[in-house]
Amino acid sequence: MKNIKAFRQAYFQTPWRKQIQIVGVFLLCLLIPTLIASIYLNVTVRAAASGREILLMQDEIEAYELENADLRTQLGIITSAAEMEKRAEELGFKRIQQDEALFLVVPGYTARQSVNLAPPPNISKKITIAMPPDFSQSLIDLIKQKLDVDALSTRGKAQ
Repeated sequence: MKNIKAFRQAYFQTPWRKQIQIVGVFLLCLLIPTLIASIYLNVTVRAAASGREILLMQDEIEAYELENADLRTQLGIITSAAEMEKRAEELGFKRIQQDEALFLVVPGYTARQSVNLAPPPNISKKITIAMPPDFSQSLIDLIKQKLDVDALSTRGKAQ
């Protein structure tokens, strides 16, 4: 017990220890908001940088889409019928008449069959679907039915 009293007396006799504690608490109170502010600032900077990267990528995508549209237009112009005919004539090809055409018969080849996805127009079949009464009952009818059943069961118990 004497040691504790001596330690306590020595502690209170040195005022600089209390000053160090006060300064330490002050610095801790200053350090915590600084850490929180720096973390918040870091997150905000990262979010802003990511947003800027996204905007740059979107601009790049738009530029590529415009370039693709331009290339499609150029391809359409190059492969147009008039342009293809002009290039064929430059290469020495000439337009032929129908009696000059030569058709080859290939044994075993079957021509494509025409595809008809619609049913024949003369067939008109009436389709009737009968729904079970459980699924054709309205919500109000169901509530009325439940109330009637409940009312009958409470009358039966009362008698």
